[in-house]
Amino acid sequence: MKVLRRTSQATCLVWCLISSGIIISGCGDAKPSRSEASNSTVQSETRPPNTPVESDDQYEPVVPPQELTPATPPVFEPVTPPVAATNFRRADTRPVRDAAELASVGIHQYESKHLLLYTDIPAEIASRLPAFVDALYLEWERYFSPLPPDRDGQPFQMTGYLMKDRDLFRQMGLLPDDLPQFLNGRHRDREFWMNEQEFDYYRRHLLLHEATHCFMSVRRNNNLLPPVWYMEGMAEYFATHTVDADGKTVFGVMPHNKDDFAGLGRIPLIQQSIENGVYLNLGDVLELTPNDFLKNEAYAWSWALCYWLDHHPEYFARFQELGRTRSRPEFQNQFEKVFQSDVDDMTMGWGLFVNGLMEGYDVPRASVVETPAEPLPTAGQASIPVRADRGWQATGVEVKRGVSYDIRASGQVTLAQEPKPWVSEPGGITFDYFDGLPLGQLLLAVRDDTAGLQGRADRLLHPLPMGHEAAFMAPVDGTIYLRVNDRWNRLGDNSGHYLVNIREITE
Repeated sequence: MKVLRRTSQATCLVWCLISSGIIISGCGDAKPSRSEASNSTVQSETRPPNTPVESDDQYEPVVPPQELTPATPPVFEPVTPPVAATNFRRADTRPVRDAAELASVGIHQYESKHLLLYTDIPAEIASRLPAFVDALYLEWERYFSPLPPDRDGQPFQMTGYLMKDRDLFRQMGLLPDDLPQFLNGRHRDREFWMNEQEFDYYRRHLLLHEATHCFMSVRRNNNLLPPVWYMEGMAEYFATHTVDADGKTVFGVMPHNKDDFAGLGRIPLIQQSIENGVYLNLGDVLELTPNDFLKNEAYAWSWALCYWLDHHPEYFARFQELGRTRSRPEFQNQFEKVFQSDVDDMTMGWGLFVNGLMEGYDVPRASVVETPAEPLPTAGQASIPVRADRGWQATGVEVKRGVSYDIRASGQVTLAQEPKPWVSEPGGITFDYFDGLPLGQLLLAVRDDTAGLQGRADRLLHPLPMGHEAAFMAPVDGTIYLRVNDRWNRLGDNSGHYLVNIREITE
């Protein structure tokens, strides 16, 4: 695998890089806009935050006056404690538009609880869009926690401008002259602007992306926003969605094909980037700047990192807690605190993920199963089960460079259920292949514990085929990893395991 470093510090990981504190504004410049709240209410199922909400100057605390109970000598009544301060979100100052005037020139208004949309696209398309934002709003609340209340008791609402004729919107005063240039979309506080899109899916995706920015931004002052990789990555994460035959929408999904996600192309962008020799390690993604997002590749890499962390069985709980932080310093400090002990495994896992990324990639099953608990098995003393429904599995067996070892495997696994079960033994089945090797074949790699961080993943990207019986000479000092060969998006229908014995050859 060819690796291009973006900076001289590209091998530094997150806890070395986050101290720089990038100032960003998502897809927009997040300057305060002028708007006015709507008249609707919102109720949703939420989970309580794990830590108290930290107050910052984006909210206006209101402390009711103390009430004192009159004293009656000689017994003095205690002073009634003050009622706790309430944090309110910033006032809604969106501009009020003349809907009739706009309709006369072909710009129509569509409103739901959380979105006021102005657009010149056909009504049969536009009228369905606000409901998607309302549905996603419930997911934002569950993930990030609810917004502070409005002082006047109004629900949170944003305004979107979906433009087919940009000149018309500018002429009508809907597209500000001071709004920075953008290719597809831009947000500012509670408003966002987006160009009409060719594909139905990507029109919804872009609308949900910009709406996510509005929600995330209103929770903090602009200078307290998280780093750009997180802002853009999470907007991409929530916007990636499916709609089933009954109209139910699921957000934060892994694209499983190209047809249902027309116009998105995040996975092909990463595949093409790596094919061209441009690979971003963890530190590279964390160093992304707002200017990098003038190209779509940055969106793809930041989405991939957020999706991977949010679905990885070892990291997802810690990652999700970051969404409840209230400032950039708090975000950075917590990120460093909760992930610093996993730097080696995260680096290896990230390399395996992005190099194997494909539609439908199954992050929980494909993630590396780490070394079993003590006592570790040693060569010739244990039969090691290797599951067919998981990715690389650490055996705990350490090998020495230049020493030869004998591998013997037995058992059967099932690789598919439809149209009928595909049963394989360790040699694999030769009517289907993945990465040039038979499906079901037992594969081996030695994790190079003496190499740099990225080198530890490289060995697992170039496995050795084992089958029923094979001998190999350890190329490096390290730990043996095993897996059953199958596509990273087809592990879910696998079952069974092989039993593997590893013996040092002493003759």
